Amino acid sequence: MREQVDGFSLDAQENNIRKYAEDHGWNVTAIYTDAGISAKRDSQRPQFLQLIQDAESHLFDVVIVDKIDRFYRHLSGLLNTLDQLKEDNVSFVSVQERLDFTTPWGKLTLTVLGMLAEIYIDNLRQETTKGKVQRARMGIGMATSPMGIAKVCALIAKTPMEQATARSLGHLIKAMGGH
Repeated sequence: MREQVDGFSLDAQENNIRKYAEDHGWNVTAIYTDAGISAKRDSQRPQFLQLIQDAESHLFDVVIVDKIDRFYRHLSGLLNTLDQLKEDNVSFVSVQERLDFTTPWGKLTLTVLGMLAEIYIDNLRQETTKGKVQRARMGIGMATSPMGIAKVCALIAKTPMEQATARSLGHLIKAMGGH
């Protein structure tokens, strides 16, 4: 994400999109960028929401993305958004995948690519949790608040009794105003 926020990744994506539009004789009317915000489910992406509103207002007729996983990393969210765009008579193009998502084979490929993006984010979440557990086992600090410490305890608890104790500790800290 840091590379994206610093501008390298976003600049490259925008260049690819502009080149694709130019090659097809299309005018780019807006670039919607939520720098540093993942495209996973439940992410708060103001520019993404603006894109959806602008599509409903018929301000453009094609959405061009560099890659599908830059647009959405949750399959049902991706498919719902594409259905919404279709209802608004807005086409969807992905530069890297170079697929026509209006054909049956394009829809199949889109579904597979969307599922892969979702698997990626789920795997990333698992690996991150695994890393946190390992850091806790090694005694490497990552919890900076009492509530954070309770969460770490819950992550490394092995028995149901340890897990219940960690949860109770978390509730107690929260009740006492801890974060």
